[in-house]
Amino acid sequence: MRLGRLGPAAAATAFLPPLGSLILLGTINQSAPWLQSHGAVGVLLFVVAFSVFGGLALLPTYAPSVLGGWAFGMAVGLAATLAGFVGAAAIGFAIARHLSGDRLLQVLDEYPRGQALRRALLSGSLRRTLLVVALLRVPPNGPFAMTNLLLAATQVRWAPYLIGSMLGLTPRVAAAVIVGASLSQLDLRHLERGGSAYLSIGISLAVVIVLGWMANRTLTDFVGASSASGSSGPHNPSQSA
Repeated sequence: MRLGRLGPAAAATAFLPPLGSLILLGTINQSAPWLQSHGAVGVLLFVVAFSVFGGLALLPTYAPSVLGGWAFGMAVGLAATLAGFVGAAAIGFAIARHLSGDRLLQVLDEYPRGQALRRALLSGSLRRTLLVVALLRVPPNGPFAMTNLLLAATQVRWAPYLIGSMLGLTPRVAAAVIVGASLSQLDLRHLERGGSAYLSIGISLAVVIVLGWMANRTLTDFVGASSASGSSGPHNPSQSA
């Protein structure tokens, strides 16, 4: 297999997160009150568990965010969920780098768009790298674990990877936390009274979709510009590291 030891890990990132999401959302009525009842300890447990399971590609983006909003409300839920995401991103990044070595990088560099993405991440300033990482994270359909693998393959540095990931994930995490906080306040016996909750959920989802579309357009422009600059002369991928 061309990906070597990373092949099973790449397959796991496609199949395990949806399964973890079903389990987590199926037990949210029990897990959210339990976390809430433990106060600060519950918040800490949530962050640690999210970091570990998210880093091992056992959880997707949205289910833990909904749980955080449901259990802790908007402010604490957003802070705890973002902390969990940063921890999960760090663990996933470290695992991907250890497993892949240079193999995934060699596969990535066989494709012009992969080369262009790598140049966009590595050949510019720190601000540019942060922006590209953030743009990769913003779209609501961007798979968290698979993006960890992709960024590990480009050999982007730790600081812009973590900071850019947090910035890019914030809009969709906030939207999911709002959804969780709104759903927790709904009276299931009187759903017709949940107008404000439905409005919050609808606005949050619409904002994330629009931001994702804008991020994809901007990222396409960045990668296209990098591809054009790379095609103007000979390029040796090994010199970009």
